[in-house]
Amino acid sequence: MNTKEVQTTKEVQTTVAAIDLNALKEKHGEIFRVVVADEVVKHDPYMVPTTNEEEIENGVVAYIRKPTSKEINYAMSKMPQMIEAGKVILKSCFVAGDRRVIDEPGMFTAGALQCIELLEIRQAQLKKV
Repeated sequence: MNTKEVQTTKEVQTTVAAIDLNALKEKHGEIFRVVVADEVVKHDPYMVPTTNEEEIENGVVAYIRKPTSKEINYAMSKMPQMIEAGKVILKSCFVAGDRRVIDEPGMFTAGALQCIELLEIRQAQLKKV
């Protein structure tokens, strides 16, 4: 890694640490944190997912706001490709944090998979009466 990359990473980390979550909540309402691992990990189907927040904290952090109904509708139009729906949410609702979550394809995909959870899909039923 060259010096320029190290400086950029330090600047980004400082910026993320300096984010005022209370100000974001006042401006945008509900805020969610998306954390993406900074390094690529080979998929292991037998690995138990971590629930330890300290390990997750070492990743790249982005903050997103709750999507509007228009953004949800647009994302839902992409639902046959679930990841595309998550990308819509991540990109349109990003409010602060490390832009690598959007700019780097691998991080964008991982973050988008997490953002799918914001699409609250409820089960419904229609019956003729």
